[in-house]
Amino acid sequence: MMEESYRPDRLEPEVQARWAATGAFAAREDPAREKFYCLSMLPYPSGRIHMGHVRNYTIGDVITRYKRMRGYSVLQPMGWDAFGLPAENAAIQNKTPPARWTYANIGRTRDDAAGEAYDKVAKLLGLGYPGGPVIDALARHGNPRAVKFGPSQIKHSNRGTPKGEQTPYDFSFSGIKTAVLRYVELEGMRESIAARQQALAGMAKPGVENVLAYCDKKTLDLVASFQRAVVEDLVGKTLQAAREREASTLFVTGGVAANSELRERFTLEAAKAGLPVYFPSRKLSTDNAAMIAAAALPRLRAGDFAGADFSAEASLALR
Repeated sequence: MMEESYRPDRLEPEVQARWAATGAFAAREDPAREKFYCLSMLPYPSGRIHMGHVRNYTIGDVITRYKRMRGYSVLQPMGWDAFGLPAENAAIQNKTPPARWTYANIGRTRDDAAGEAYDKVAKLLGLGYPGGPVIDALARHGNPRAVKFGPSQIKHSNRGTPKGEQTPYDFSFSGIKTAVLRYVELEGMRESIAARQQALAGMAKPGVENVLAYCDKKTLDLVASFQRAVVEDLVGKTLQAAREREASTLFVTGGVAANSELRERFTLEAAKAGLPVYFPSRKLSTDNAAMIAAAALPRLRAGDFAGADFSAEASLALR
């Protein structure tokens, strides 16, 4: 239970003692590695997190993590997780533990993520891989209301998640993928798909214009309707969660953030709600695999490899 008021004389000695006991802020020198010093703007009391805070602390943390991946010995005396940030004050104001307030997953994908659904639908329709860019481009040539795809419906609770942590903001795109497959079967589209696959297979690197030339109106309408349904689900649930949590800013990231319709709809609907929304540039709207590969490339070129006993661990906690 959090107290109504912040009592630094009680709280800070406990936290400082824990820091000292765990060595949380101990600087570890390594003469073998090149040093890098990263200092973010010092925190100060404020009512809510705003873009100035996000810009300073997030960019500092990104630089620090990147430099560590590149092998530097980094000293970062103040970062996003530093005690006393405005997030701490906002958490106390909302009677929520700061760790939960500043980093809480309030919605997740149950099965296929949006990007996976794009790839699978593109493969089903013979449009090539990856599916995101080509479907985004083709959707502009179709009628997004031609096929009546409804919103995704999740009919059961998230198995394995405690009841108190269940959320109405989970996503599921396996249903829309199955709906596309059913439409293809009912409308007898298999023959046109096979013809498109055969034509594109004879090209070295078919572009969107090549794919478009082999798409009939029914295919273009199906693609546009699929994209409309996915975008509506992403935008609708996100803005609903933002209203409930009284969010002051939205960030749309990941590979699907490069989608033009998603950007347009988020910008339009967020503006109606008076909510600033930000996107990375399209060339930085990518997935984790590309980010990991970019960080690994310099080490590959340098011949810096992990030992044979090194193992990947996908369930490590974020620290």
